[in-house]
Amino acid sequence: MKGDLMTNLKKIQSALACTELDALLLMNDKNVFYSTGFLPTDSAAIISRKNAYLITDSRYVEAATLQRDPAVEVVLSTREHGVSDCIRDIVLNLGIKKLGAEEDCLSFSDYNRLGEKLGFPLQPGQKLISVLRESKSRAELDSLIAAQRIAERALNDVMAIIKPGLSERELAAELTYRMLLYGSERNSFDPIVVTGAKTSMPHGVPGDEWIKSGDFVTMDFGCIKNGYCSDMTRTVAVGDVTDEMKNVYDVVLRSQLAGIAASRPGVTGASIHAAAAKVIDDAGYGQ
Repeated sequence: MKGDLMTNLKKIQSALACTELDALLLMNDKNVFYSTGFLPTDSAAIISRKNAYLITDSRYVEAATLQRDPAVEVVLSTREHGVSDCIRDIVLNLGIKKLGAEEDCLSFSDYNRLGEKLGFPLQPGQKLISVLRESKSRAELDSLIAAQRIAERALNDVMAIIKPGLSERELAAELTYRMLLYGSERNSFDPIVVTGAKTSMPHGVPGDEWIKSGDFVTMDFGCIKNGYCSDMTRTVAVGDVTDEMKNVYDVVLRSQLAGIAASRPGVTGASIHAAAAKVIDDAGYGQ
């Protein structure tokens, strides 16, 4: 992973050389991780064509020093001399005149406030980092796969305990525990576990409802491994189900398979969606 992370830094620096920007300011945690090898919070990275800096506070400075790309210099921010002060110092020391930033991530006020502190407006830099991140390295792909395998192991475990009398909240807790047990760093998002009539809600919140015989149970969950996320949704039936439930399940399965069959290089997401949606429309469940 380190080797690829070093390549990520070099990719950014090479891309900068093809722009009018002197450096790129990253404040989105995931982009900071991508460029420096360390995943913090409330931190920032500045990548110039020849230098790289990770600005973080005393909570993370030790871990950052150990985990960051060796080409990245760690800069300590404090209550008295915060992240924006450190950004200004680096910009002045390097003589940066054109600093790109993540205009899609920073709030309008933060974008303007940083520009005022530096004495010149920030430049749009989101596209540079976004385009680079669209293409995954082998190590990134391996991390995505590893995160998915952890989630799959957790699902295999909980399949043995899903039964009438178990609550949505308890099942969500079991999924979280087992993903952590198998190497997850944390959840990709709060797990969604719903049963009965609540399975019609794609983003329902687990509550104290009990699983009953004859229910569908929908689980939407995932975990993070090496900073990369998995995300999977599975619906299972408990006990005996009606013919209508079997039919709906079969329609959704055929829809998924149609979408997979339509997926190939050069095809748009809209066309894949259309292939899957057609199966549902043809079965009379389009509305």
